[in-house]
Amino acid sequence: MFFGLLGFWLCVDFPESWSSRLFKADEMKFLQLRVKYQDGPVSPDEEFRWSAFWEAVKDWKTYVNYTLATMVKSLGYSSIKAQALTAPPYVFAFFCVIAIAIYSDKYRCRARSLLISYAVGTTGIVILWPCLYHQNLAGVSYFALFLVVAGYNMQAPAVGSWLGTNVRNPAKRAAAMGWQSTFGQLLGGTIGANIFITKEAPTYKSGFIILLVLVMVGGVGATIANWYCLRASNLKKDKIPLEELEGKYTEQQLSEMGEYSPYFRIQDDN
Repeated sequence: MFFGLLGFWLCVDFPESWSSRLFKADEMKFLQLRVKYQDGPVSPDEEFRWSAFWEAVKDWKTYVNYTLATMVKSLGYSSIKAQALTAPPYVFAFFCVIAIAIYSDKYRCRARSLLISYAVGTTGIVILWPCLYHQNLAGVSYFALFLVVAGYNMQAPAVGSWLGTNVRNPAKRAAAMGWQSTFGQLLGGTIGANIFITKEAPTYKSGFIILLVLVMVGGVGATIANWYCLRASNLKKDKIPLEELEGKYTEQQLSEMGEYSPYFRIQDDN
């Protein structure tokens, strides 16, 4: 909670609000102009509008992206130990999230990062589930939890950045990312908290089946579908002859089109 509160001061804002103590005047000007005009000569409108929110809600790109203490307790540990042993997997996940975020940003590979994340988490599930039938494999089960927690937390940076980089208008981008997070938390939290039924402990057969189906369809399937649709959008724009576009739109019109501009190329992890 403490570090979460620090986010109010640590999260980076647009360069216009930065203190110039760390940068020279020309460096600060460069940073501001680079952000403002990164996608064209006319900067997008940064004022929030409800129309931008509803546009984000209707956009398909917005949607194409454990009760751990209970799981640990089922391995044979006491409630107090279960709560204590919940922490190490999340510490491990923290470093994995940082690593995948750096990798994703360096190579601009959002889809690949997501598939890697789901692969790590699913590997943990494949190891964990059979082990729960054997109490003498508690150590292996606990190791598998590290992979599960890490894998399914690693996907967050790629999901958010993939959507953010492909929505040009700042108001729509903020609305899309906020709605995506809300939508995901509501459905994910509701499902995750109710599929591991107490009477099925310690193997949770129904929970694991539902989880694997959701990961394959809603995780891996959605990632591949999103990559394919974004790539198809770029290929469609590439087929438009440049001479056909010359003089057809004003710079203001192109700016208002956002990512639908014929000149805008979506980052699709080719």
